[in-house]
Amino acid sequence: MWVKKHAPRTFDDVVGNPEIVQRFVTMARTRYVQHMILCGASGVGKSSLVEMITREMLGDHVRTGTLVFQSADDTGNQAVRDKIHQFVPKKLHATGTPKFVVFKQADRLSDGVQQIMRRLMEQHYHHAVFIFLCRDLTSLLETLQSRCHVYRFRPVTVDAQVQRLRTIASAEHVVTHNDSDVPYERIAQMTQGDVRACVNYFQATCCALQPDENG
Repeated sequence: MWVKKHAPRTFDDVVGNPEIVQRFVTMARTRYVQHMILCGASGVGKSSLVEMITREMLGDHVRTGTLVFQSADDTGNQAVRDKIHQFVPKKLHATGTPKFVVFKQADRLSDGVQQIMRRLMEQHYHHAVFIFLCRDLTSLLETLQSRCHVYRFRPVTVDAQVQRLRTIASAEHVVTHNDSDVPYERIAQMTQGDVRACVNYFQATCCALQPDENG
């Protein structure tokens, strides 16, 4: 899958929302990270930036220092409380480095879980950073929002997506007629700022247009 093969590896590789990317660069450099909410549509770089900042902060301890809740399926009140209480107190070898608790699809969290998060964020403020990824900020309680820095992601522009597709095309030896950007622009316009969907659609188009070796 090209979307994984060509996923951003560094902050410079992230497409779109340059102001937010720069804030994450500053966090990595100063090693100062606050609780945060990353809000925006799919495919705009939220997960990529979380993976990068945790990797930058934790290094070789990124696996033991990060607790990720992938969906609402594993976020029952008691399950969340137990997992976090077991996870946070265990010290990392990297002294002074906080652990990270990450909630993907945070807008699906029940009000009860969000209230638990609010209390745990206060309790473990010096030991763990809580990060919430969501599409709809209004689904998160104001009491939770008030304890986090909120980053609002915009859809990635067509020009930025075209540049990413050109980079992938070069790596995959894909050539358009007269080296035109028109095919890239049409794909980018269809995906409404979602870079992940854009790359997936580009790969599917390239595969569909490959000559049939048996024909």
